[in-house]
Amino acid sequence: QKDLSPFTEEIIHTVNKQYATGNPRMLLLVLRSILDVAAHAKVKEIDQQTIEKGVEFAREKLKDAQSERIKQILTPKMRDILEIIIGEKEGGPVIGTALADELGMDQGNLSRYLNQMAALNFLNKHRDGRIVSYEIKPELRLIFAEELGLTQDKQAEKNEEE
Repeated sequence: QKDLSPFTEEIIHTVNKQYATGNPRMLLLVLRSILDVAAHAKVKEIDQQTIEKGVEFAREKLKDAQSERIKQILTPKMRDILEIIIGEKEGGPVIGTALADELGMDQGNLSRYLNQMAALNFLNKHRDGRIVSYEIKPELRLIFAEELGLTQDKQAEKNEEE
């Protein structure tokens, strides 16, 4: 049995599955933020509340950095497209042709924007024959969880509606 304190294997597994989406870099970042929160609060054992505060802390740090990066790197048109993918499409996957119709954009132009955003590491690109779909990167999913309706309160609302 490895000593992972103050974490347990179960906590690491939960954080990896729910928040880091299997991305090792994200897992380390979130665990580090949970440790920071635990140390600051002088908590000896990590509980659900500490995890949630740590995730929120990680999200804020990442969001500041990514928001800055988005402002610096993406053109206003790319930001609009990303906003639609995040705000209206829950992060994707979206199919280029369908999105072009919805946005009233030329498909070639939209494809160029989507490919540039994939190259800049904002989107993942999947090709299935002639159909190309895009979705936001898992780390952006964590950062923009609120906008994507993935936060705990939104999940609770969704569950109540069902």
